[in-house]
Amino acid sequence: MTMWLREATLARMKTVGVRALKNHLSEYLRRAQDGEPLAVTNRGVVIARLVPPDAGGETAEEALRRLARAGDLRLGKPNRPDLYPPPPGLLPEEEIREALDWTRGER
Repeated sequence: MTMWLREATLARMKTVGVRALKNHLSEYLRRAQDGEPLAVTNRGVVIARLVPPDAGGETAEEALRRLARAGDLRLGKPNRPDLYPPPPGLLPEEEIREALDWTRGER
């Protein structure tokens, strides 16, 4: 049933082939910006969707959680701190300059 809903959503979209999209990219970007979703096809098969940005300003994390709730993706487990310790602190800028000067020598 979920698959049917996706197909129904795509069926309402206008389609554009990859070649036409490439040749008239500015026009299709303008149409998407104006709110018109477009399905991009390659040899008649939908390979991507060009949609306007979300007006809600959803963050990447919110989008991932929404997709996970919908069953479209599975979130990974968080990293274990003992496996991935934080990187060491940065050197002071002056020490970095001195090391670079020493490495480069006189030019």
